[in-house]
Amino acid sequence: MAEFHLHASLLSVEKGNSASAGYNYIYRLGEHAHRAHELIFCSSGNMPVWAKDDPGLYWASADLYERSNGRLARQIDFAIPIELADQDRINLATAFARALAMSPDGLLPYSYSVHYDDPEHPHNPHCHVLISQRINDGHPRSAETWFRRAAVKSKAPETGGARKTSFDNSEPKAREWLIGIRTKWADMANDALKEAGFEVRIDERSYKAQG
Repeated sequence: MAEFHLHASLLSVEKGNSASAGYNYIYRLGEHAHRAHELIFCSSGNMPVWAKDDPGLYWASADLYERSNGRLARQIDFAIPIELADQDRINLATAFARALAMSPDGLLPYSYSVHYDDPEHPHNPHCHVLISQRINDGHPRSAETWFRRAAVKSKAPETGGARKTSFDNSEPKAREWLIGIRTKWADMANDALKEAGFEVRIDERSYKAQG
C-alpha cells in the first residue's frame, strides 16, 4: 500500500561527503555495479555544456573544485506508490525531480534514478535525486571555473563561478523548503494515484498531525 516517505540531506566538503560517490550509488556504477539490476531508470538535467553527455563528470568536478566550505549537493530520496504502473512511476519521479531542480533563483543541475529492491518481484519502488546548488545561467564556463566563487556584479558572470541558490542558505529557509517539497510530493503522488483510478492517498503530515 502507498505510504509517504521523503528524506533530504546535504552533501558537503566539510563533512567529507562525495557527490561522485552519491552519483555512482544512484546510477549503480563502480562499486555498486553489482546492483545494476535494481536500476529501473536514470537521467540528468540542467547540466552545463561540458557535462551534458557525461553527468558523472559534473559530480566528479564538484568533488574536485568545490570550495573547502562548500556544499556539494542536496540529496533527496522518496518512496513511489507501489500501486502505479512502471511507466507511471517513472513519469511521476521525473516530474518531481524536475520540479525540485527549479529553484526560485534558476535551474539547478540534477541527476536522479528510480530503483526497485527486487525487479523480479517489484518491492519498494523509490527515487534518489542529487541536486546541485549552483545555478545554470547559460554562461560558458569550464568545469574548474564553474565551482569558483561567483563574479562580483561589476564583472562578466562567466569570469566567476556559477552563482549558488539563496533560498535554503539559512535554517528557517531550509525548513520552509523541506516542508514545501514534502507537500508538493504528496500532492503530485496523490494526483497520479487518482488519475490511475486508485482511492488510496498518501499524507505528508506526521501521525500526530493526522490525529
